[in-house]
Amino acid sequence: MESIDNLTPQLLAKIEAIAQSEPILARRLISEDSKTTGINVTLQLPLDDQIALTTAVEYAEAMAARLEAEIPHLTVAITGRSPLSNSFPRASIKDMTLLMPLMFGIIVIALVGFLRSFWGTAATLFVIILSVISAMGAAGFMGVKPDRHLRCRILHCIRGVGRYLQPRIFGPSRGFTIWLRTQPGVVHVNVITDVMKRLSKSMHGDAASRYRLPDERNLAAQYLLLYEMSLPYGLDLNS
Repeated sequence: MESIDNLTPQLLAKIEAIAQSEPILARRLISEDSKTTGINVTLQLPLDDQIALTTAVEYAEAMAARLEAEIPHLTVAITGRSPLSNSFPRASIKDMTLLMPLMFGIIVIALVGFLRSFWGTAATLFVIILSVISAMGAAGFMGVKPDRHLRCRILHCIRGVGRYLQPRIFGPSRGFTIWLRTQPGVVHVNVITDVMKRLSKSMHGDAASRYRLPDERNLAAQYLLLYEMSLPYGLDLNS
């Protein structure tokens, strides 16, 4: 929708029906009552850049607060990998500002009680602080990072083997998907077969009769390649 100025109740009902009939959206990004929707945002951040991550999360939080202030009946919740990753340094900072001083206070009280000497307590604290700083610095300087190149090669190999085998397992996976969707507590099941059916329908002028899996393995592989090439930058079949 490029504009919302000309939306009529009939057009809104049609849009809702289309969205709720799309397996990729229904009960995943759009709730069953159509009152809640999700917006998926992909962040392309520099590797191991905590400042960039914090900046992005804080920007999203400020945007959410602004929207809730402008629209009082709207509730905005932020979730995902980036907010979760950003919560760890936040918790660490909170611990350093509260728990660390409390810990050192307890240590000081204990040392004064044990040593009964100001200089002995000061010297012990100096050694403790120096040890903590040295240990943290050495860990940061000598930390071993995972070999991202090796992981990428492994993922590419697995993807090349899943793309070859996927047409063979489309049939059996359909029965499992149907069974899984009928289980209590299951809200949404996202499977590659739904993507393939949607591609088949789109490639045939959105004909409802073509919402089915390709008949040939080569055609399924071409659809899969077309889908992967059409994904936005930074996304792949695992996204």
